[in-house]
Amino acid sequence: MQTLFKKTFLKPIPANAKIKRIRGNHFAVWVGKGGKERKAPIAIKRDGAQAIRLDRKTWVARYRNADGIIVERSTGCTTKAAANAVLSDFVKEAERISAGVITKDETEIADWQHSSLTKAIEDYSLYQTRRGNAQKRVKFTKAYLLKDSKACGWYKLKDLESDRLQRHLDDLQADGKGAGVLNQHVASWMALGNWLAGKRIKGKRAHWKGNKRLASNPFEGFGRYDEKADCRRKRRALSESEITRLLSAAAERPLNDARTIRTGPKKGQMTATVNPNRIQLLKRQGEERVLIYKTLILTGLRKNELASITLKQCRLDGDRPFIDLHASDEKNGQGNNIPIPSDLAKALMAWIADRHEQLTEVSTMKLKPSPKEDEPLFDVPTGLVRILNRDLAAAGLPKFDKYGRSIDVHALRHTFATLLSNSGVAPRIAQAVMRHSNLRLTMNTYTDQRQLDIYGALNNLPLLNSPIESETNQSTDSEDKHTNDSNVVSMVSLISDNPPALRTFQDVKTEAEHSSRLVSPMVSPKTCPKETIQDDCSGLGKLSTEKAKQEKPLENTCFPELSSVGLTGFEPATSTPPV
Repeated sequence: MQTLFKKTFLKPIPANAKIKRIRGNHFAVWVGKGGKERKAPIAIKRDGAQAIRLDRKTWVARYRNADGIIVERSTGCTTKAAANAVLSDFVKEAERISAGVITKDETEIADWQHSSLTKAIEDYSLYQTRRGNAQKRVKFTKAYLLKDSKACGWYKLKDLESDRLQRHLDDLQADGKGAGVLNQHVASWMALGNWLAGKRIKGKRAHWKGNKRLASNPFEGFGRYDEKADCRRKRRALSESEITRLLSAAAERPLNDARTIRTGPKKGQMTATVNPNRIQLLKRQGEERVLIYKTLILTGLRKNELASITLKQCRLDGDRPFIDLHASDEKNGQGNNIPIPSDLAKALMAWIADRHEQLTEVSTMKLKPSPKEDEPLFDVPTGLVRILNRDLAAAGLPKFDKYGRSIDVHALRHTFATLLSNSGVAPRIAQAVMRHSNLRLTMNTYTDQRQLDIYGALNNLPLLNSPIESETNQSTDSEDKHTNDSNVVSMVSLISDNPPALRTFQDVKTEAEHSSRLVSPMVSPKTCPKETIQDDCSGLGKLSTEKAKQEKPLENTCFPELSSVGLTGFEPATSTPPV
């Protein structure tokens, strides 16, 4: 069964249409665009209203698939001849699947090749949102993909190509983009390619049984850029004295700027008149800015994370105060309880308690009369980086040091990690507080080595006293001498037990000393020198080979099994010790 047809749909009758009866059926006749007369049959809806029935533009094929089921499939063709050719391809494809030449997955992948890439990116963004990824991350990933696809000239899934992406990234690098930004582009396309190849993630588990739009990831094995070699933004941590200067400048600068004259002969002088209500508001702004900096330095929160915290997320009245950071606002999307120091908790409690009174006094400045639980803890400005630069200048702190490292808002997180190391916090605890998945990231990237008290640690090493060491060596030598004497006494006792069978003690001692001075060369019998055996240890000279051959092993009448010990001073290899 192979047929072609066009599907119909209902549409309201045009206002200028006239109802006519043609061959026993009612038709609507009207003048369409371009002045051409059109007509369509009248149909009755389910609610009894009249409408016209129109045909779709494209043809639909009806045929029997590989499973023997009659299916309907759009050909995408507006002419019947082209639709007939597509129907023929559908039938051949079903026959090949029935014969086992190709699989259903291959045919589905082939159908996806001509689908829209923009639609695929939209579906992927929706999948990320359902997974619970942070909306900001989903937004940036989608922006990267759309921008890159337009630059590469990709409109269909079949257009995806790793070489074209590499050329585009090379162009971005030539325009001044750093390795970190380029790796974000690479990660976005790698993730999209895996999703198109059927990879799905549920929790911490992943599988490859999703709907496959591509046979494989076209960007599989795409290399990453070296961020250490091409680091465009090197940050440094602030020392304790620099932190104090920064906080002092942040508290005073809003009011000082308002009192500073910008133009005229008194330019630069702080003699301008400021309204008392505005003075109170500016002081309040300076206090808030100091608390923002202190919270970033003492908790390690990121700027966007701090901006998302509301009053009801602050748990400051317990023994262990913390801030409840939601999963949707955290970078890794997990959610955490951020512990905060007790002194900072007291400052935040005072800030929240004093907010109602402060806002009431400055009600003329059109501020909200009282705080609510869903209001943010701080009014974090979007241009906090620019404000920090001005505070650094007011504090007399350079933006860049002599090594080219800068201070920005994220550098306050580096300061937090460095303070943890200087305070003697265990590396594993520092990693947990920083919320890092890798300890190297905490210790190598975020901990400023130049701020560590290395010389202080070296001064804590124990002192090495030479006289004590020499006395210890002398005592050790005396102990060794005592041990040797004890061995000699043992030999004497052994000889005294068997006096008739052994030689004199002096003869035994002389032969033992002579044997200990001889060293067997570590060479094989084939390469052993024939003339002499060199004695490098005692310096007694050379021993002729013939004399060594004539020398017989010493007999031990007490332990005959030990008589095989000869001039080499070694016993033969045995599996068990002698009894």
